[in-house]
Amino acid sequence: MVINLITITSCTSSNEMIKEDNFLYMEEVYAYAKKYYSESNWIECSKWYDKLEAEYPKNPYMDESLFMRGYIYKTYIQDTTKAEKYFNTLILNYPGSSFASSAEFELKYINDPDFVPNFEK
Repeated sequence: MVINLITITSCTSSNEMIKEDNFLYMEEVYAYAKKYYSESNWIECSKWYDKLEAEYPKNPYMDESLFMRGYIYKTYIQDTTKAEKYFNTLILNYPGSSFASSAEFELKYINDPDFVPNFEK
């Protein structure tokens, strides 16, 4: 019996996307999204969350993924249309999620770029 393993190493350039024909496990795709977020690479982070949703539509991180993409588009990319789409999808599909109330909060102030919550002052 032969077992093929896919190993992801840090040798991959941060700008280089894994080839589409390589299979990645759900946790690996999620880890790439988190990695790019920690590197402040918002576009790549969002792409990996998109990949997670496309390849694993019933993954346990969907609510987080929707929130993070909404937050990235609102805060860092300044695309409120996309941000609203992700926040509203989260609220509609995952109303009991801990991220739903945060999405509602973000939507409430989405068009107020000068708003700073009390906890950030």
